[in-house]
Amino acid sequence: METISLTGQENGQGRTKFGVMLINNLRCGLGILKGEIKESGSAMVTDDPNIMRAESPGISSYISTEEARVIYLSAPLSELNSSLEKAYQYFADIDYLLVEGNRISEYLNSGLNIYVSEAPPENEIEEKVKERSHLIVDYFELQDNKDLTDLKFTLPGEEISCYRAQLISDLLGWGYGEFGKKLNREKIKVRRCQLGLFK
Repeated sequence: METISLTGQENGQGRTKFGVMLINNLRCGLGILKGEIKESGSAMVTDDPNIMRAESPGISSYISTEEARVIYLSAPLSELNSSLEKAYQYFADIDYLLVEGNRISEYLNSGLNIYVSEAPPENEIEEKVKERSHLIVDYFELQDNKDLTDLKFTLPGEEISCYRAQLISDLLGWGYGEFGKKLNREKIKVRRCQLGLFK
């Protein structure tokens, strides 16, 4: 199972909109975990659509796709690990797990961190997740794109691991050769080649 973190503006719609687009693009063993860390109270892990909609109305966009298994998690930090273990049991047979949530992304070992930018970061958490991201997508780009292969995006930094380059290619529906040409044009070096061709 490949874990992908979806982060962005807490009160915006970009993370969910992009998540739905990824679901429609991949159409294979997919899971969605909408995760929230709260200051106090008891933990909750549920797949009940009515409870999920009541706790997090934005989750309806995921539930209505019917292409992915959707779970909602809400937990104080002290119960996060046990709650994640419980949530992962729902995803035993999936290929990709999209985890939406800024604070929860800090505690995951995600293969890819995606930040959907709607406006300048409004707080320290948004700044942190943007700094840690491997792929930045402009929210306004999503308005005109039905096909993710046309999506313009930013890869922070001057290098990317071969593994992450392949993962981004798979998510967006690019061929590896085509994506490699894009990296060359943008002078982004591929590191840690899985075939041992580049260092």
